Amino acid sequence: SLYGQQVTHQVCSKLLELKSVVTPQGKAAYTKRVQFMIQDLLDVRAAGWSKKSFKSSAKTRGDIRMDQERDLIVERCCVRSWSAELVVAGQRPACLSAAVGF
Repeated sequence: SLYGQQVTHQVCSKLLELKSVVTPQGKAAYTKRVQFMIQDLLDVRAAGWSKKSFKSSAKTRGDIRMDQERDLIVERCCVRSWSAELVVAGQRPACLSAAVGF
């Protein structure tokens, strides 16, 4: 909705402002960890709420088998691919969607 987009824009603008706040001594008001977390959130929003994840998330046994078969095929072809998983923020896991019937 339009109202939701406006609120999201306001929140992200405030986060961007907070990220760059400095103390009177010239130091950053927030730790680097907090600054990077804010930047990660802004980056995910800019990418349509999706990001690449290089660590694997929980998978079903069927997903693991399919990944293993794909890896074996890639090994036979002597091609090594470094794949990243695309994660959509707030998306229902596939195993739950299949169980509920969505």
